[in-house]
Amino acid sequence: MSTADRISRGFHRLGLIYAAIPVLAGIYDAYESARHFEQQRTIDWLTIVINELLPRLGLSLLLAFFVYGLFRAVGLFVCDLITYR
Repeated sequence: MSTADRISRGFHRLGLIYAAIPVLAGIYDAYESARHFEQQRTIDWLTIVINELLPRLGLSLLLAFFVYGLFRAVGLFVCDLITYR
């Protein structure tokens, strides 16, 4: 395995790890909102999913794809620098 391949895989793994952070944060935030509604004894799961979960999860997925793409772009750039050196 060449050095460029190892660096590319390293950036791929880092990108996945850092992309998981906003997704997990969005899921946790939606859970906290659902728990807040549950404490008020007003559980309407359809409203919770539509108003609370979907916007936060959508935004966190968008951020995760951006972070992953950023790591992949940096990894490709570094691999090109090593390859053409």
